[in-house]
Amino acid sequence: MLKLRSYDMEVLRQYAELTWKRRESQEFLRRCHRILQHGGNSDEEEFTWSHLNVYLDLIGNLKDYAEAITKLKALSRWMLGRKDASYWDNYQDDDREWDADDEPRRLEVEEFIRDENKYPEETYGEGLPLELRVKMGIFRLNLGPSHLAEAMYHFDFLDPDDDSPSARVFDYDDLFRDVADVLWKRAQFTAALRFYEPLQNVSEALNVSYYMSVADCYRALNRLDDAEECYQAVIRLDSDDIPARVHLAKLYEEMGQAGQAFQMVTEVMRLGRKETERKGKLEPPNPIVVPETAATSLEEPLEEASPAPASTSQERRRARLPETKPGRQLDVSHAQVAATKAAYERMVSVRGSVSLGDEDAVEEWMDAAWSMIQDFRNKKAFYPIRDKYIKFTGFKNRNMNPIVSEMEAMANRLQAENDEANELDMSNAIPKEFRDIPFDEWLDIFCEYAVRLAKRDEQESAYEILQAAVDANVFCQHDERIKLIQLTWLACALHFNDEN
Repeated sequence: MLKLRSYDMEVLRQYAELTWKRRESQEFLRRCHRILQHGGNSDEEEFTWSHLNVYLDLIGNLKDYAEAITKLKALSRWMLGRKDASYWDNYQDDDREWDADDEPRRLEVEEFIRDENKYPEETYGEGLPLELRVKMGIFRLNLGPSHLAEAMYHFDFLDPDDDSPSARVFDYDDLFRDVADVLWKRAQFTAALRFYEPLQNVSEALNVSYYMSVADCYRALNRLDDAEECYQAVIRLDSDDIPARVHLAKLYEEMGQAGQAFQMVTEVMRLGRKETERKGKLEPPNPIVVPETAATSLEEPLEEASPAPASTSQERRRARLPETKPGRQLDVSHAQVAATKAAYERMVSVRGSVSLGDEDAVEEWMDAAWSMIQDFRNKKAFYPIRDKYIKFTGFKNRNMNPIVSEMEAMANRLQAENDEANELDMSNAIPKEFRDIPFDEWLDIFCEYAVRLAKRDEQESAYEILQAAVDANVFCQHDERIKLIQLTWLACALHFNDEN
C-alpha cells in the first residue's frame, strides 16, 4: 500500500500504529517529512490535525520528548498559516507562543508584532487544538520536574475545577484521564486528583484502574477514608479482585482495625488459592468428582483375615515408589498429581469387590492406597519441620502467588499482636481438601490401610502409617481426627497383643 499510495496519510497512520513498537517507524517519519517539505498536501491526501497527532505520538513513543515539542510547535504553526514565523523556534524552554494572551510573555519576544491582518489572534493560543495542547503538556512533564509549571499551564486549559453541566470533562474525559495518570506517575498526587475527581461524574470512566490510581493518591495524602472507599469500589466492580483487598488489609492494619484487616487477609488467601488452582499451577485443570466417603473398615474382624507375607505386598509397593520421610518436599508435577487421582479412582472402583473379600481387589486397593499415602506424606505443608502443631494455613509451593504468602505472614502477625484478630479464624481461607479429596477421607485411607496391614501381621508398617497420620498437622490439630487415629491404633495393638 505504501508503494501504491506514497502520500496517503491514512495508510501511513495505520503503518505507524502497527510498527512503532518494533522500532520500524522511521518510514512513517521519513514520509511525513517528505509530505511537509512538499507543502503539506499531495494530490491524494491532505495533512490534517489527526495526522499530526499520530506523527507526534510516534515521536513520543520513541521518548524523544524535546524533539516532539519542537515538531509540535513548528507543525502546528504551519497548520495555522504561520509557517514564516520561524523565530519562535528560538524559544524552546517554554511555550509562550501558545499562551492564551499576548501578555506578558509573547510581548517579551522582540520579533513578535501583533498584526491581525497577517496573523490573527486565533492562530496563536486558542488555535491549538486541546488534544495537542494536552500532549504538549505531557511531553513537558516527561522532560522532568522543572517543566511541571509549564505542563500545568497547558493542563489547566481543561478547566478541571468547572463543575457545571457543560464542563469539559464530559467531552474530554480521555484527556482528563491521560493528564491525571501522567501526574500520578510523577507522584504529583494533589495535582492528579484535580483531574481524577471530575471523572467521578463520567460513569464510563470509572473502572478498576481508575479507582486504584485515585486510591494511591489518597493514601499518599493520608486521606485514608477516601482511599478505603476507592478500594471498596474496586471490589464492587470486580468481586474477585485481589490487589484492592491487599491494599485494604494493609490500610486497615495502618488504621488499627485488626479485625477488618484480618478479614481482608483471609479473602486474599481464599481468592489467591482459587486463582492458582484455576491457572493450573497448584493442581491440574480437571478436578475429579469425589463420591461419598467410605467408612473405615474397623468393623471387620481382624482375626479372620489371612495374613500375606510382606514380600508380596508392602515390599512390592515400596519398590514401586521411593521411600520418603514425612515432610520431604518433592517436585509435584502434573503427572504425579494425575497419578494420585488415578489411584483414588482405582480405590473407588474396587470398593465393592473389597467388601466382598475379593483378594485381587484388596491387593489393588492396597497398591492404590500406598501410592496416595506416599503422595500425602511428601506434602511439606502437612509436616512442618519445626513443629507439627503449627497451624495449617494452606499449601505453599514455589508456584503460589507471592501475594498470598505475604498475606499469610500478615495473618500470623495480626493474630500474634491483636486480640481482635485472635477472636477470628481463617476457616474460609484454609483448604479443606488435598487433590480434591477431603481431609477426612484421607484420614480414612490412612486408618483403613493401617488396619489391613495389621491383618497381614505387618506391625511395624501399620504403626508407621498411623504415626504419619499423627504427625500430620491437618489431623493432629482436630480432636475428632485424633480420636479416630487413637481408636485405629488401639485396634491394631489389640490384634498384635501389644501392651506398649
